[in-house]
Amino acid sequence: MRESYRGHPMFAETAKFCKRCDQAVFNPNFQSMPLTAFEPMVHRVFSTVKNTIYLDALR
Repeated sequence: MRESYRGHPMFAETAKFCKRCDQAVFNPNFQSMPLTAFEPMVHRVFSTVKNTIYLDALR
């Protein structure tokens, strides 16, 4: 099915993306980080209000 798109201007870039990023997510032996490792980052990102139309309601 992939070959039916060969010749499209974005074929080479899409193939490169699939090789680098997309196919790697299907590796059953890949050791990913536990979700708890991301918890401090999530707290840091959501700890302060940057810009919102609801800012007055939060005060």
